[in-house]
Amino acid sequence: MLEPLVQKHPSHVMYAAFMKSVNDAQASIKDFTELMKDDTSKAVFDRADKSKEANPLGIVPWKHKDYPDWFVMDKD
Repeated sequence: MLEPLVQKHPSHVMYAAFMKSVNDAQASIKDFTELMKDDTSKAVFDRADKSKEANPLGIVPWKHKDYPDWFVMDKD
């Protein structure tokens, strides 16, 4: 969407690019909303809530500094 703003284009071309970006964003939001309402997602969040209630201090935050090669793709 930013490319049309850098270059000079007729207004109808800029409007079309803007509307395409708006429609793409709306589609992404719709997909996200559907995923959040999905039964599988609800089950995962319910399980996490129950686990947190049962052991609120037992969930240790994951820190990337503790695992320096966490993103190494070529592990054996």
